[in-house]
Amino acid sequence: MNQLGRYRRRMAIVLRSQGWRGAARFLWERLVCRRWRSIVYDDPLGAQRTPSGFPPGYQFLLWLRHAQAPPEILMRIQQAGGGEFLSELEAQDGIWTILAPDGRVAAWGGVYFSSRQAGNLRLPRGAVLLGGDFVRPEFRRRGLHTLALNEAARLLALQGHAPVCLEVRPSNTAPIGSIEKARFRRVREVSLLILFRYLCLDLSRGGRT
Repeated sequence: MNQLGRYRRRMAIVLRSQGWRGAARFLWERLVCRRWRSIVYDDPLGAQRTPSGFPPGYQFLLWLRHAQAPPEILMRIQQAGGGEFLSELEAQDGIWTILAPDGRVAAWGGVYFSSRQAGNLRLPRGAVLLGGDFVRPEFRRRGLHTLALNEAARLLALQGHAPVCLEVRPSNTAPIGSIEKARFRRVREVSLLILFRYLCLDLSRGGRT
């Protein structure tokens, strides 16, 4: 799907869920002016990570290209509320998911091998960025996000993809807790102003923390 097609699909999803005001805000932030603040983490452990011990019956699945995922898995993610997430994936992006014992999708996330955001965040060349993570409310408080991040980073490192990095908004305290429990290392905080999608102004004051 080309960029225009992705925007049309995303706009349709936002319009259905948030109405015209949400659609207008989406267009403004994506096409004109977007302020972005986040904390950047990297993975100091790599292939030395211990395999995650998921609760009995839960299954972690990872595809280096989301197009390789079975259509029924993608359909389950979409039906579980992940349509907006799927619409933003590029052809080269991967995907992970956790299946519950009853076959429902409990969580999902993206694996971004080459994204503009990686450049904006000043990540090392070849860095893999994990993002777009979501755990469905009925599956929270079970440590699934921490287990998934650990397992994704471990499998990616074993397949030669390093470093693995993450970013999270400073206000998202729950994901921060999961990331730090998974032993990712806080690198720095960034504050960006993105104009017309391509001009990125780094407003950050500090360097590495």
